[in-house]
Amino acid sequence: MPQGSENLRMAGFKPDGTKDEQIKYFRDLVAEEVSFENSLVEQWQKKLKESGPGSSSPTITEDGADQIRGAIGQSRLFLDKKMQQFVGLIDECEMGNTTTTPTDLAGFWEMIYMQVKNIHDRFEHLDVLAVNGWMTPQKAKSTVDGASANGMKKNGATKKPTANVQASSKIREAIEKARAAKAAAETNKEAQSVDGI
Repeated sequence: MPQGSENLRMAGFKPDGTKDEQIKYFRDLVAEEVSFENSLVEQWQKKLKESGPGSSSPTITEDGADQIRGAIGQSRLFLDKKMQQFVGLIDECEMGNTTTTPTDLAGFWEMIYMQVKNIHDRFEHLDVLAVNGWMTPQKAKSTVDGASANGMKKNGATKKPTANVQASSKIREAIEKARAAKAAAETNKEAQSVDGI
């Protein structure tokens, strides 16, 4: 990621700076992000090409290849559409268009930052998949534990319940107690109304 995601969250933006300083800040931010995403796209395109049929490097699974193509496509679409729209707004602000201010640029960046973060996360996920032999970390862990993806051990025994299962069983117990208390209260109420007749 370019110098940490906090940089992309406009940590260096000075709302009280001059208009020229603010415009330069956004131009630098765009240049840094475009360069970073283009390098990721090139890196993953190369890995995809190198792992094709007849290659000597570890083969990427079809699912992995689809995820690589998806991340590359999302990045290209973002750079071609949203980033170009942002560059256009920066140009308008620089030319003195009174409808586009540096504050508007800051707001637009905050809005598209979620997409930037999502793209970074997708490429980071690809790194994790590559390290795990193109299996999701949970699948890789369960294979190491001797269990299949459905949670059954090879000998047919189930794995120990996790904290989530234990927590949900405690919730289930609390619901059952509440139902029993409600039923007892209703029975008690009916008994009192019968006695009162």
